[in-house]
Amino acid sequence: MIPPRALRVVSSLLVPLLAIWGFTCLSVSSPNSLQVAGLRPTSPLKELLHHFDAPLSRKRLSQAIRTRTVAKIGTEWKTADDEIFYGFQRQLESNFPLVHQTLKWEVLNEFDIFLTWEGSEPDAADRLPILFCAHQDVVPVNPELWDFSPFSGAMENGFIYGRGTLDMKGMLIAELSAIETLIKAGWQPKRTLHFAFGHDEEISHGVFTGNQTVRKSGAETFQDLFRERGLRFEFVLDEGLPIATGMFPGMKGPIAFIGMAEKTPLDITIRSKSLGGHGSMPFSENAIHILAEAVAKVAAFHPTVTVEKGPVGDLLRTMAPEHPWYIARIILSMPWLVQRIIPWVPARLFPGFAAMTRTTLASTIIHGGVGQNVLPTDAYAIVNCRIRPGESGEDVIRYVAKAIGARVIDHGDEVVQVEGKDADSHSLTVSAVTVGTERWAVSSPDTRAYRVLAGTIRHVYSSDAGIREPTEVTTTTTPIVVPSLLMGATDGGSYVDFTDSVFRFQPIRMQPEDLTRIHGINERISVKDFDDMCMFFACLMMNADDM
Repeated sequence: MIPPRALRVVSSLLVPLLAIWGFTCLSVSSPNSLQVAGLRPTSPLKELLHHFDAPLSRKRLSQAIRTRTVAKIGTEWKTADDEIFYGFQRQLESNFPLVHQTLKWEVLNEFDIFLTWEGSEPDAADRLPILFCAHQDVVPVNPELWDFSPFSGAMENGFIYGRGTLDMKGMLIAELSAIETLIKAGWQPKRTLHFAFGHDEEISHGVFTGNQTVRKSGAETFQDLFRERGLRFEFVLDEGLPIATGMFPGMKGPIAFIGMAEKTPLDITIRSKSLGGHGSMPFSENAIHILAEAVAKVAAFHPTVTVEKGPVGDLLRTMAPEHPWYIARIILSMPWLVQRIIPWVPARLFPGFAAMTRTTLASTIIHGGVGQNVLPTDAYAIVNCRIRPGESGEDVIRYVAKAIGARVIDHGDEVVQVEGKDADSHSLTVSAVTVGTERWAVSSPDTRAYRVLAGTIRHVYSSDAGIREPTEVTTTTTPIVVPSLLMGATDGGSYVDFTDSVFRFQPIRMQPEDLTRIHGINERISVKDFDDMCMFFACLMMNADDM
């Protein structure tokens, strides 16, 4: 039997929704498509294929996977790791001789690689350079969980296997393969193209709690270089969201999600203290009990939902005309309406979309106690926060502290105080190792850079082969391209001061079951996806050069 309270809640929601549905069906027409046409480069894909050595490129990716450039922090980094990264540099230089000979190849901060392909018209006012990014490092693995050796680089059954195939040596090798293909084809850019391959992306954004680096991060190294040389870019392209199928309700075809912004990661420490005592007399304050109550309050806290403005609103407005359901087209075209509906929808039903619409707080580590018969005097929990565009780390720390009744203490670069809290008497505190730089600059889809990127995606991936001419393709396989929000952090997000457009996009086709392979087990990329990714970057370089 349905509880009366539940019936009242459902009816209170159903009546206004039915009224809105009736009004919109009568008064609002279906929105017009915002998709751009496929953009064909000056040299057709079939001509480029004559210069693209696919088997050799796959072999180079396999070799790159076998080089164990695992991200490590602080004292975990040993001299042997230096040699691994030095060896990877030599491997790239040797495997891409045309790139090494043609482009200016610089190694900064020992391990960060910066390439410059000087354009023939670099001083033209409307030809700002473009920056392509990738990173050399990969996350650690537990080999016992894998069905194959994680650093084998094996090529079997149409796949290349191993850590880094998706994140993100596949993209790094594809960019270099695209450059080499264009050099072989005799192509020379008019605008200058830059390529930044950092060595520590996986740890430089706080992916591991307590991160301490032994040297300046790759992103910081490139930032300093851009300032020193006065560089500004037409756009920056870094890793990000894929071409996904089956990841949006009601949409069966492929959707290319372009991250126009990213969330800011922040780790908050909640710590409780008490006097302790013997476990046989558990009647005084208990640090674990205090902490458990605080963590429960964090889990129950509901951050503000934001849909109407920013990349999520742009996603809905762009998706609306393409949805097969009429009512969905109407609702999606009105983000203000979605913003009022979403808070009432359980986040677990659509966890990916729910995470886009709000700052998320996840308790990921908890620790306390020293013995089974000893009342704890100290306990702490780590809350991993992903901050939505428009909020700051300071905002999040303040409202978490208010929600759990804690004071905020200085534990790093910045002090944030909550008024009215007595530092000497309060047993619950909140702190952050650092209050990081907010990454909420949002790129606009109303730019020529976005249109070129979207047009290139729709051209290269307009058929299953990814290499056919427009006259040979069927429209049912052409992906829809939509702006979106990336939940993770990238090196590209550090470069928002040097461009108006940072795009987070990874030209790889993915099904829902593939997502767990990134940073997970059995990581792999299909040979077909890798080949198409190489062609994608070659086409994008040519199309962007003609902007």
